[in-house]
Amino acid sequence: MELSGQEQSPRSDFVNPLNNMFEAGAGVESSRSRESETVDGQTTHRESESREGHARASVSGNLSEGRFGSEFDVGASAENHESSVTRAETEIGGVQLAAEGGGSADVTAEAGLRSSTEVDLANSTFHHDSRAAVDVNARVDAHAATEVGVGGATLRDEARVGAGTHLGAEVSRTLNIDENGIESRSSASAEAAVAADAAVSRELSYGGNSVQTEARGEARLGAEAHANSHFELSEDRFNAGGDFGFGANASLMGEGTFRSETQNGSTFSTTAGGTIGSVGMGAGGNIGREPGRTSFGIQASGSIVGGLHFNTQATIADRDIAETASAPLAAGGSTYSAIGDGADAVARVTDGMRQSANQRQDFLHEMGSQSTGNFIADTGIAAAESAHGVYRNGVEFADTFAEEAGHAYHAAGERLSSTADAVTDRVERAVGGTLDYAVERAHTGAQYGRAVGGGFIQGLGQGAYNITSLGGLLW
Repeated sequence: MELSGQEQSPRSDFVNPLNNMFEAGAGVESSRSRESETVDGQTTHRESESREGHARASVSGNLSEGRFGSEFDVGASAENHESSVTRAETEIGGVQLAAEGGGSADVTAEAGLRSSTEVDLANSTFHHDSRAAVDVNARVDAHAATEVGVGGATLRDEARVGAGTHLGAEVSRTLNIDENGIESRSSASAEAAVAADAAVSRELSYGGNSVQTEARGEARLGAEAHANSHFELSEDRFNAGGDFGFGANASLMGEGTFRSETQNGSTFSTTAGGTIGSVGMGAGGNIGREPGRTSFGIQASGSIVGGLHFNTQATIADRDIAETASAPLAAGGSTYSAIGDGADAVARVTDGMRQSANQRQDFLHEMGSQSTGNFIADTGIAAAESAHGVYRNGVEFADTFAEEAGHAYHAAGERLSSTADAVTDRVERAVGGTLDYAVERAHTGAQYGRAVGGGFIQGLGQGAYNITSLGGLLW
């Protein structure tokens, strides 16, 4: 008997169901746009139009490597914009004057549905973005403004009127987890409204600083509901917050706004108003940190037939915190410098008095050096010379004191100002470093959790792959 030397091999037609790499895609899109601008004297006219439509779908991935991706996007949009602005400027005696007027009309329409997901377990990343929306907007606006500029400062007064309609609904969701951090945003809203509004504002700006006030009124007929949330954590940035609200109205609304900004980047804005003829409520808040600045805000509204609303937002630059801490030193430096300027002004006066006194003293001395032959006259001239010498010495002392005081106070002011700058720099580094370190530590913890979680899930997938492979070999 002879046995064959051939060995039984596993079935070659086995395919591990987790070893499939798949990729498919399809898409179609079309678009059209045009844009023009014409200038006729002092009037600039702009017009633009765009149309777009698209449909795309794709899927790809390799399950054995823990990768998967899908995308679906279908939608269409249209946009028309037309505006015209007339502006005239002149200068009279160093004062810049300007007058401006214009209007615009906008119509936009959009309908779309999209969803995109990417998963990579090997790198512990997850990206998802989805949105479904339908929206139609139409609006017309007009404004008139005047500006007056003197010495680098500009005062602008503006009046605006507008009217529009809006019909829309939207649901969106974003979630990103990767080496940059975690970002999550979600929102849902629906609105139907017709509104007309008017506003007057005044803005004073100089250098990098500005202050603006605004009063606004609105008449509206409509209904809305919304809910939003957001969370963001990266190596140097943190931001979290949310808001919700609903309302129905056939209302009249008035509100006022105050805004300010410093050259260091700090901002403050608060809006408060009242409404007649509405029913609804809402609330929200946020807090955030990025390099060099911290921001926070709060908002609320409530009405039963009539009610109130407010929204306050603030951003505080680290530099402004530091300058506030060193303000006493800076104020002291400015005070000493101002005293020094005052002493310089006094010195300029006493210097003139000293020169005049010296001239008079020389004249009296010349008169006294020549005898008139009259005892009484010569005695009077000598007494006058002696008395004026006392006056001249006093003037010279005052002039010297004022001059030296000016130098001393200016030197003291410069030393205090230099110290204030050094303190400001140190406080800014301390404040910014502490807050940035807290954000960095939170980000590091989140990255550690992401790596552990992604590795665990990938391990489960690899185990499932090994089990199915072993089963195929045995079969």
